[in-house]
Amino acid sequence: MNDDVHVVLLNLPTDMRGFLVANADCSNTVVLNARYSWEKNRLMYLHELRHIRCNDFYADGDANDIEAKRHD
Repeated sequence: MNDDVHVVLLNLPTDMRGFLVANADCSNTVVLNARYSWEKNRLMYLHELRHIRCNDFYADGDANDIEAKRHD
């Protein structure tokens, strides 16, 4: 796993907090919603880091189940 994590702030729809992108060079990009507060974006960033640490892009199973695990 590459430890490189890039962060991008974009004006996303307000119902979308952010998402994670696995890049071709094995780095990751966390996309956060620029419409949200610093604190909400910090929490979303930490949430996406859990996905990276747990290798969720390569996990078997339902995406909804994986997402539910990361919200615990």
